[in-house]
Amino acid sequence: MLNFDFLTKNKKIIFFIFLASLFLEMLSFVSFNFPVLNTVIFFAIVVVFILLSLYKLKLGLYFVLAEVFLNSMGYLFYYEYGGLKISLRISLWLILMSIFLAKIILKTLKDKKIIGKVYKDLIFKNNFLYLAVFIVLAFFLGLFRNSFGDVFFDFNAWLYFTLILPFGFVIHFQDQKEKKLFWQDIALLFMGIALYVCFKSLLFLFLFSHDLRPIISDLYSWTRVYALGEITNMNNGVYRIFFQNQIFNLLALFFSLSALLSSKKIKEKSYLIILSSFFISTVVISFSRSFWFGLVSSLIFLLFISVYKFKLKKTVNYFGQIFLTLILSLSIIFIVIKFPWPNINNEFGMDSISDRANITSNESAISSRWALLDVIKDDLRANFLFGRGFGARLEYFSSDPRVLESSPDGKYSTYTFEWGWLDILLKMGIFGFLAYFVLIFLILKKSLFYFFDKQNFNFLAIFLGIISISAVNFFTPYLNHPLGISYIIILVLFLNFCHSTKEIC
Repeated sequence: MLNFDFLTKNKKIIFFIFLASLFLEMLSFVSFNFPVLNTVIFFAIVVVFILLSLYKLKLGLYFVLAEVFLNSMGYLFYYEYGGLKISLRISLWLILMSIFLAKIILKTLKDKKIIGKVYKDLIFKNNFLYLAVFIVLAFFLGLFRNSFGDVFFDFNAWLYFTLILPFGFVIHFQDQKEKKLFWQDIALLFMGIALYVCFKSLLFLFLFSHDLRPIISDLYSWTRVYALGEITNMNNGVYRIFFQNQIFNLLALFFSLSALLSSKKIKEKSYLIILSSFFISTVVISFSRSFWFGLVSSLIFLLFISVYKFKLKKTVNYFGQIFLTLILSLSIIFIVIKFPWPNINNEFGMDSISDRANITSNESAISSRWALLDVIKDDLRANFLFGRGFGARLEYFSSDPRVLESSPDGKYSTYTFEWGWLDILLKMGIFGFLAYFVLIFLILKKSLFYFFDKQNFNFLAIFLGIISISAVNFFTPYLNHPLGISYIIILVLFLNFCHSTKEIC
């Protein structure tokens, strides 16, 4: 599906999605200084979303996915009431699930077996059921042991797994042609927004590294207040430009690299190398060690698969192309940072990257993670079997400057942990952890099987993407966040589509 021909054939649609993403973020930025405008746009989006979802639930699903791809934490627009911020993300989820429940009730009145039919069609259905049981148990255990507020805000991200219900419902009533178009539309949304995030990341890098005030002051405040990401001066005029949704650039990279492996034409290879270099440049300027670890982990698996499946000459040639892609991505970053207009105010060099890659440094983010790890390990010894439930708090000493501002001694209490897999283990226990781990393993197994069986390189991209996001989740929580959960749901349902069709997906 996501190959060179598909991308070039639909380049106008991808460009439209790119422009729509830019327009929405520009509106969000303008609304930052005009709170009333933010509220107006929030309710306008909600009204449009309700109308589209009532007309066709499929359109509502597109809307929800686009919001996840574009909006890191869900607060691109929000409604504030009594000091409480109601995010666009949770609003869209509530509306979509309400409309879905109404539609499924009406369908059930006509066909009482419809729920069973939809469930029967789902691949890995028992594994999802097991995971759901342990999520619910962790919720009630959390209510019993922890504060309600902590439990609710810790648990609500897991509610995104319920999106598999309206997705499965919509897909069940589609014919084969409609299903194919449905997945093509999602692929276009994914790629269009991923390209926009590349553009946004590089634009921010240019503006901040050239110290273009006052615009960067407003952009920084907008990014922090709307929880879009983190912008940090690396002390040499080079800025870390990190958005949580850059994870989709990392995942999109594996589709372009897989397409590069399958491509035989020089022109196609050239375009795919350029596309891949932009995705890698976004991952690099995020200065996220977790992203880098995820990328390296997947490339190691890619090397083994390439050696196993192809001749040595092709493998060497292919990894030479990947190396060229990396060099090109660094060149893009260098050009953006060192562009001689309007002024250069930085000292970018490879030491900026190598210093960031050093996990033994005394940097606050690293030292805080290691301090948290010791506390988690101690707590796990006492709660390994059943976990502590959602909302479980741990207290540790952090060297994060933001923590030190409010707590001079560095003592910090939180229920959100950077160690993603350990977060799941601590709150859901070993059985809940295994339920999720087995689901991830089955996706890996099925995608790798389809790659070798169907000779379709999209499945290689899926496999590498799951390896990557699983590796990232060791140090940064994504698989218990709407971004990662949404991606898991999409992949499972796509594999389900491929499982039920005789066509090559």
